[in-house]
Amino acid sequence: MTKNSESWDPADSAAFKERIAAADPRIEKFLRVWRDARSGRVVPRRQDIDPTLFPGLLPYVWLCAWDSELQDFVCRLAGERVNWIWGYGLRGNPIGSFMKRADHEVNRARWLHILNGPLVHFGAAAGGPSQSRVSVQRLTLPLCNDDGDLQFLIGLSLYKLVGSREDSRHPLMDEEIIQVPCAQID
Repeated sequence: MTKNSESWDPADSAAFKERIAAADPRIEKFLRVWRDARSGRVVPRRQDIDPTLFPGLLPYVWLCAWDSELQDFVCRLAGERVNWIWGYGLRGNPIGSFMKRADHEVNRARWLHILNGPLVHFGAAAGGPSQSRVSVQRLTLPLCNDDGDLQFLIGLSLYKLVGSREDSRHPLMDEEIIQVPCAQID
């Protein structure tokens, strides 16, 4: 199922399961860790995610928090592979400081939508911030703070170099996206 950033109608859970089953198996593993951490809640708390359950995935994991003063997401954690793709360490930086303006606007709106859903989001795209052409499969999941408020997004971004790129790339709107309400994840 292909959805652009303008059509955020959540997909049914059967279509979501099909897309996850066809994705890199590490996507399903990360989703399973998040799902199991919920302990009966719709969304787990940040502290309920145990990184020892996915040590091989840590280079691809990132965590961002919504900062209401900045009105932006701030990167709290970025694995080595994520930092490598962007070309520097992202920790402590608002996403608006390292994303192109158009990409930032799309991602900020998309991520707020994921938090407010709350939704599980899976996307696959070609292109990336580095000079090399990359493809990516990305799972983005909401997390609550200690008070139970939706504040964080944790993600798994599996990058693959696919050759050199010219000055242009596919815009984020071409990303294949599927979203499903967290309550439908079993």
